[in-house]
Amino acid sequence: MGARNAERRMFAGGLGLILFHRLLLAAAAQSVSPPNVVVLTSSAVEAYAGALEGLKSGLEKAPLLLSIVDLAGPDAEARLIQSMRLQPRLIVAIGTDSTLRAASQDLSVPVVSTMVLLSETEAA
Repeated sequence: MGARNAERRMFAGGLGLILFHRLLLAAAAQSVSPPNVVVLTSSAVEAYAGALEGLKSGLEKAPLLLSIVDLAGPDAEARLIQSMRLQPRLIVAIGTDSTLRAASQDLSVPVVSTMVLLSETEAA
């Protein structure tokens, strides 16, 4: 049963990367200037740094503006509000807190979430 769940997670992860790439291409095609992609993360969680570096490495040649917003610290809410003023074409949320904060915004922008851990009560 554990192997089956691992296969599902791998499939979902791969599917997520394909959808993410398609969203970026669609955003770039609709815009004369490079699309702005906002990445929400937290420097308070060490594991997120690896995910952020992988994302930056994978997108280094993509025609877009990558804005990274660290949601750790007392002025996190102000940084979040300021990042939404950049009119992003896509938001990448790394971690549960970043995903929940993105979901709390009044957005018409797609949000791609990764490294999200929800308990059964939160998911219901």
